[in-house]
Amino acid sequence: MNIHFRNYNLAISLYCTLLLIIGFVLEYFFYIIPCPLCILLRIIFAFVGIISFIAFIHNPKAIGRFIYLILNEVFCLFGVVFAARLVWLQYFPAKESFNCIADVFELFAE
Repeated sequence: MNIHFRNYNLAISLYCTLLLIIGFVLEYFFYIIPCPLCILLRIIFAFVGIISFIAFIHNPKAIGRFIYLILNEVFCLFGVVFAARLVWLQYFPAKESFNCIADVFELFAE
């Protein structure tokens, strides 16, 4: 199956938009307050979605595709690091009274 570059980027940007909408619905309608790492993940999803949408509109040739790919990969790797840290903190809390709502410096200090 041959998926074209434009369709691939459109699918990524729509998926990121859907994830952001779900996050905002959970926050504003179900009153689930996100932690700082969750907010950082939302920002990363927004950057990946914006870069993919720009790549969809721009539809570059080989060098431009490579640049968009590298930008998206860098933000996705940041997202993997933040998500792994969030999962680590939820399953192995540093102290007994850990909750998801903590200071950013407290989340990365160990």
